[in-house]
Amino acid sequence: MVGRISSPRFVGRVAELGALEELVAWAGSGSGGVMLVAGDAGIGKSRLVGELGTHARATGALVLVGECVELAEGELAFSPIISALRGVMADAAALEGLGGPVRSALAALWPVAGAVEGVAGGREPLFEGVYRVLARLAERRPVLLIVEDVHWIDQSSRDLLAFLVRNARQDAIVLVVTYRPDELQRGHPLRPFLVELERSGRGQRVELEGLSRSEVGEQLQAIAGHVPDGGVIDRIFRRSEGNPFYAEELLVSAQDGGGQLPPSLREALLLRLDRFSAVTREVLRAAAIAGRSVDHRLLAYLVGVDEPTLLGALREATDNHLLVTSTDGMKCAFRHALLREAIYDDALPAERVRLHRLIAETLGEHREYAGSSPAAELAHHWHAAGERRAALTASLPAAEEAERMHAFGEALRHVNRALELWDQVDAPEAALGIDRIDLLLRGSQLASWAGDAGLAVTLAEQARADVDEDAEPLRAASAEMTIGRAMHYAGYGADAIEHLAAARRLVATEPLSLEYAEALVGEGRVLMVNDRPSEARAPLEEALPLAELLGDRRLKAQVLSTLTLVYANLGEFEPAIAVGREGLRIANEVGSAEDIVRGYINGSQAIDDAGQIEEALTIGMEGVAAAERLGMGHAAGDQLRMQAGWRLLRMGRLREAERVIQSALDGATNAFNVAGLENIAGHLAAERGEFDAAEQLLERAWELMQRSGGFQLIGPASAWRVMLHLQRGEFDLARERLGEGLDRVTGSEGDLIYNAELFWVAARVAADLAERAGSPGGGDVAAQAAAVAAAAIDEFDRVIAGVPGDGAPPEALALRALAAAELARLRGEHDPQPWRSAAHQFRRLSEDLRAAYADFRAAEAIALTGGRPSEVTELLRAAIEVARTAGARPFGREVEALARRAGIALDATTGSDAGAAVELGLTDRELEVLRLIAEGRTNRQIGEQLFISTKTASAHVSHILTKLGVTNRAEAGAAAHRLGLSRVVHAE
Repeated sequence: MVGRISSPRFVGRVAELGALEELVAWAGSGSGGVMLVAGDAGIGKSRLVGELGTHARATGALVLVGECVELAEGELAFSPIISALRGVMADAAALEGLGGPVRSALAALWPVAGAVEGVAGGREPLFEGVYRVLARLAERRPVLLIVEDVHWIDQSSRDLLAFLVRNARQDAIVLVVTYRPDELQRGHPLRPFLVELERSGRGQRVELEGLSRSEVGEQLQAIAGHVPDGGVIDRIFRRSEGNPFYAEELLVSAQDGGGQLPPSLREALLLRLDRFSAVTREVLRAAAIAGRSVDHRLLAYLVGVDEPTLLGALREATDNHLLVTSTDGMKCAFRHALLREAIYDDALPAERVRLHRLIAETLGEHREYAGSSPAAELAHHWHAAGERRAALTASLPAAEEAERMHAFGEALRHVNRALELWDQVDAPEAALGIDRIDLLLRGSQLASWAGDAGLAVTLAEQARADVDEDAEPLRAASAEMTIGRAMHYAGYGADAIEHLAAARRLVATEPLSLEYAEALVGEGRVLMVNDRPSEARAPLEEALPLAELLGDRRLKAQVLSTLTLVYANLGEFEPAIAVGREGLRIANEVGSAEDIVRGYINGSQAIDDAGQIEEALTIGMEGVAAAERLGMGHAAGDQLRMQAGWRLLRMGRLREAERVIQSALDGATNAFNVAGLENIAGHLAAERGEFDAAEQLLERAWELMQRSGGFQLIGPASAWRVMLHLQRGEFDLARERLGEGLDRVTGSEGDLIYNAELFWVAARVAADLAERAGSPGGGDVAAQAAAVAAAAIDEFDRVIAGVPGDGAPPEALALRALAAAELARLRGEHDPQPWRSAAHQFRRLSEDLRAAYADFRAAEAIALTGGRPSEVTELLRAAIEVARTAGARPFGREVEALARRAGIALDATTGSDAGAAVELGLTDRELEVLRLIAEGRTNRQIGEQLFISTKTASAHVSHILTKLGVTNRAEAGAAAHRLGLSRVVHAE
């Protein structure tokens, strides 16, 4: 008889364990990482990560382990995270320095000291809080968080895990997750997460294969205490295919059965149970039906034996390695999920139903016997028992439990189950306490929060169809508002507005009601975000005094925050800034975290629209600090960082912008933010001359923003895609992207600050193409681009003229001045004055890089008309200083090229070449002419390029031939290449 079933010695997996240990060692230096451990059931994933945990503890790391539970498709929200961090949350040192809002968010899952009711809610503060606790722990020692069996992970834990993965690299946090690839069928929700994790490079993957024949022999020897017969090893290796768990079970079964191997592993697993007592077999069957982990007290109820008998059965099961006991001694769990599955499947259907019913009855009286989600467990067992009315009754408390934990996907599952059971139960309203309309509306709201906008619309429309608006106008209005909000999140802006307007019409204006005020606010907000500020104004301004009269200060803060953007888009900058500040003040007084951060986002944008970009940057960064303090450092905080990065980019502070954007990208949590951040990162890469990286980022952002909403992203994204192709000399692609962008922004009412850049780019494309064609407006392609530019500028002027109040944002007017200068360049008019005017406007806005571009063009115009060299020199030196300070290399090369053509020394090193050029006696001008000779230019082309006459160019060529000792231009060009004096051609 085999005395033990598990090998006391860790066998094989040297490379895999080494990779994991290296990741933990790397965390010791302050950098985290993620490892995916994949493998079939029984292949040794748990043993491997257990060995890793032992090693990590020995090196001083904190090891946290959570296990996903196979129960009704992941209904137990946050189960692995709750269990992994339960001990940590009781540690005062881990919570030290965390404010009330963060503690309050964490209190949704654990008892947390210092939590304050109603200060911060939602998933973002919860996720932020968990991350901050882990990061705080990681300041003292590396943290290893192991989550096993994520193929069974619930949706909320999966979302939280994704959040932690994005941030783990910033701290000494190592995440290791195990899963079975064969469980991830097509459509499994974990598949996209794993694919993106590997694709992004954030995670490494270890896939466990079967042990070799020699390793299986070593394993069996360690278990048996002696070297088994070679034939036994061969048979077990062949049958197990190197699966360690199978090998263990087959060894025991082979020896218990006199060497006869069972026909299947399932039978092998069950065959082992025959030698145990009847009580032990009954305990195992009850435990399998209760779940992978079960409370001892619950088992006593299920089996109906006294405590000594139960303890004896548990002792037999644990001594034979079928069950393991929890650290607190109150729960037992199956050593391996396969054993639990085999026992569950072997139970007769009637026996399963009986035990599920008994479990439900017991948990109904003793909630303390359940795990972290008692209501969800109760609902699951009633449903599995086939007790439809009890399952329906339990569904709503289960949904409420999940909602309190911000586990909206799990809450939605419970509501959907209730809807499925609705017609199968007599008097369902009495059982549930609400009618079907309220249940549908609740499901719609949960679906929106869970990110399933399509289902949210469907459920709300079903509710609306069941409401008699004549009898219940308020319920009809509630349904219309729910449909409108769901359609907005689903991307159906126009339809959303119609439903929200219908909601307002259904609510009586008298007597004064909160429902009417909320309907007005909902309609106004959606009108605003759908770029219809003038229409949004009326309902919002009507709602403002109503919120005041009703005494709802939070609603008032929301109205003011939305009016901030309405007024800004309508050119009323002073009122916009004033209501923004008032809304933020009220939000702070009320203590609403969501409205505080929205106040910073909208308020700083209004200040930006007014042309006070530096103040907007300051206010926005104050908002980032507030978001961190309130536990909303991601999502809302990242949106504020995105705004800051965009402002720094426009100000030419590229290095600062990169730091802000990268810090946000590392932990970005939603599609809207990722799209915006990658868009800015792409433009920054292009400005630095990293064109390949820029293209990847810009195209990925463009694709993502088509699905993520956010019309304000489209204008800058379009402009920056076009600019990238211009910088690379890809004019056909530039024209194509320009057309796509103009189609998207033409006809819009507001958001001129986002779209103005694209209108200027249209003029620049036409001017660049005209220069390329060799004559003002020349060439069919250039003529077509000129027509597109003319139409774009007409649209630009239409939108500017349509802005009431103080007029268009100052930045939009500066870009219009820049566009006017481009049109003059398109017509072949070399007038520096339009460029000087644009440069002046941009300097007033602190946008030095755009001012430098205008200076560069002004210098070019002066040089082309034979103006004073000192003016050209002054402008180009100012431009190159900005380019170098910003790190804008492509623009810097343009400035340097113009300086060479004009024969201007930008600084002590520019304008003359050392080495061979000096030894040959070539002047700076002759060196530039030689470079053009090497490019194959004629004397006329050299003259045009360097702003000199053809005759002067010919004289320079003669002098060069003499100094080089060659007889013709071809030899001169060859000599230039040989001596390294030819121009470096940059791939743009």
